[in-house]
Amino acid sequence: MYSSDRHQGDKDVVGNSPDWDNEHTYTKEEVPVDNTEVDREEITEVDGEETTEVGTVEATKEVMEEVIMEGVMEEMTEKMIGKTILDILLDTTHLTHTIQLIPPSPLVSSKGHPKHLRKSKIQRGAEGFKVEDQGQKAKLLANLKAILAQEELHAINANTLLENQGVGRIHPCKYKFPAENLNDAIALASKFTDLVLGTLQEVEENLAANDVALIRPVASVIGQEGEQNGYFRFYNDKVPSELPFLTTATREWAWSALNQNFIVPSSCTSSDINSIPYTSFPKLTVDYKELQQSLKPTDINFSFKIPAGSTLSDYGSQADNLSELKLGFINQQNTPVEGEIQGVEVEGTTVTFSALFDYKSGTFGNGLTIAVLVSTNTTTTDPRVVSGSTVFGPALIDIN
Repeated sequence: MYSSDRHQGDKDVVGNSPDWDNEHTYTKEEVPVDNTEVDREEITEVDGEETTEVGTVEATKEVMEEVIMEGVMEEMTEKMIGKTILDILLDTTHLTHTIQLIPPSPLVSSKGHPKHLRKSKIQRGAEGFKVEDQGQKAKLLANLKAILAQEELHAINANTLLENQGVGRIHPCKYKFPAENLNDAIALASKFTDLVLGTLQEVEENLAANDVALIRPVASVIGQEGEQNGYFRFYNDKVPSELPFLTTATREWAWSALNQNFIVPSSCTSSDINSIPYTSFPKLTVDYKELQQSLKPTDINFSFKIPAGSTLSDYGSQADNLSELKLGFINQQNTPVEGEIQGVEVEGTTVTFSALFDYKSGTFGNGLTIAVLVSTNTTTTDPRVVSGSTVFGPALIDIN
């Protein structure tokens, strides 16, 4: 992503038109080799959910076009994983650790060729993914292919940067993608891009200390991600430009969101995970459907599961009030806001509660809001301090 010699290839890959009538499916042995590595995935099922495992094959430019540009339509949200960690975790102190966090890109649907794209959910008109207007369908596929090709190049450059640091390429994990229809998949991609854009703000601050040469290329990625998100939002009938000032975030929240929502537990290589210096917090779930409909101050519901081997008392809290925990909301560039925890209920290992989301369209609540549970002694005036004191989260609330 950060080496300039990759940029010219971006146009080459995106600009060519694939041969949709090519029925041939390459085996690994048949693929011609020119030392250009691209990712290819295998789809499996884990607990009834479709997951992705990514490997690599050698390919010529022509095969690369087929694999990169055409393979990702099976699940649009797959694209969010491939570039996320390098984009959001790069900093001066942990440069190598940061790059190692990049999952091998699940940008390409395993089936990776025109024959298989025709069998993808969008192409075959699967329930929830059917696009009636053929012109709109063609435009959608063309736009998604361009986005995914760009993301694939981000991932290739990330692995190149790993090698330049003297570290081996990252090994594949398995992924799950919680989207049951096209609009939800696009919305999920948009929500996670919001989180990436928020975390890149922290990345730029870290680079300013000693790695100023990387600020310019990272800034170019920020703009590119913003262009992508504008398209995602426009597709779902939202204003393309979300806010004048986007919500800030941190690497820990982004890494936690990946683990909580996309990475299948225990599917990553242990040596990769053990070398990562970032915390993955337990999940905090939020239900804000009523808020989406009302767009006014509304009580929204949260829940979390007490981790195995723990009790609420381990967090200094009693079951009736979560007295030693408090809820923090981070929205736009505002000072974090505290939410009052109400109606705590415990059933087995599941804890539920509600809190007022004090929505005000002009000042608080539009765009991405990050909600986290933190210890009560946390000073909630700085998002970085809130991130460092997170106990459960992040829950991602996306309005407008």
